[in-house]
Amino acid sequence: MRRTLPLLSILLTALTSLALVLTGPTPSAAAATTREVGLNLDIARRYWSPEAIKTMIGRHAAAGGTYLHLHASDDEAYGIESPLLGQTAGTARVSGSRYVNPRTGKPFLTTAQLRDLRSYAASFGVEVFLEVDTPGHMRSVRELMQLSPSSTYPVSQVFSSYAPYELDVHSPTALAFAKRLYTEVSGVLPGARMHIGGDEFAGGKAEQKAWTAYANSIASMLYGRGVPDVLVWNDSLTKTTLGQLNTRITVTYWNYDVWGKPNGKSTMPQVMDAGHKVINYNGYYQYWVPSLDEPQSDRDYTINDLRTKWNRGTWTQTRAIDPNDPRLLGATFSIWGEHSAGMTDQMLIDRGTPILTALAQRARG
Repeated sequence: MRRTLPLLSILLTALTSLALVLTGPTPSAAAATTREVGLNLDIARRYWSPEAIKTMIGRHAAAGGTYLHLHASDDEAYGIESPLLGQTAGTARVSGSRYVNPRTGKPFLTTAQLRDLRSYAASFGVEVFLEVDTPGHMRSVRELMQLSPSSTYPVSQVFSSYAPYELDVHSPTALAFAKRLYTEVSGVLPGARMHIGGDEFAGGKAEQKAWTAYANSIASMLYGRGVPDVLVWNDSLTKTTLGQLNTRITVTYWNYDVWGKPNGKSTMPQVMDAGHKVINYNGYYQYWVPSLDEPQSDRDYTINDLRTKWNRGTWTQTRAIDPNDPRLLGATFSIWGEHSAGMTDQMLIDRGTPILTALAQRARG
């Protein structure tokens, strides 16, 4: 996740500016096509109330936003209703608009609430879609499955033996379970696109071919159900498997070498040259991981970076492509919740809106 590093930035400023000059192609003289401007809310590691999400939809729309991406599952929690996983509105403890799974103590958004959010967003011209992340980040799914054991999908046949909180991409039972789960989720917001994850799992390098076959199978099933677009993170798109992923799948590109070696990952230009459309989710400039003790100066620094060093074609800290490349669909601002304990929804809204606005202003151009 992106951390604000003012001291490091001081040392890198000159190199960054030079690298952008050397590696960033000159923008096309043609007028830019209107691009997507996304907002990604992590509703798994932090519960966002429907009221807070509606406020963010309004702020996002005012900034020129076009879609809301809800990251609904992670190791910490499964943030939406799921009859398959035994997490339902009918069995929840309810307080106002807050539904809590009594067996886990964790809140979640109901299907009715999600559909209401979709209708509300549509009044602003904003699309809403869900992400359920597999094969990694599945600890919460495993915990729910263990609370409601299934003879059809035994946990031992769904999850990896060497990474117990990750789906086994070699297992036919795991694939069948994943298809059942994605079938359920695709019915929550019918006709919406869907993000199927693919980031940060233990087999990301060793299991590249198996994951690619898994992702293609899931995508084919979802397309057959009327899902207009399937999205994946770029982590597992290496030079050896990039050409094997269905080119209809859109890639949300977030990480290449932000914290070190690229480890075989394909560059954004390589992903595009392989036939994929891309949305820029740059994990350095476009990620915000708020915390209660984050100083205002860090947010000011991030906003300044967005205004002076970034455009929608900037896909690492120092590399950029032509922002008018038609294969680049747009850019997205992500708010991740793992360090937000103690913060109120209003704090997140007030502190996050200026960053969102700064990014949107540049992303639209």
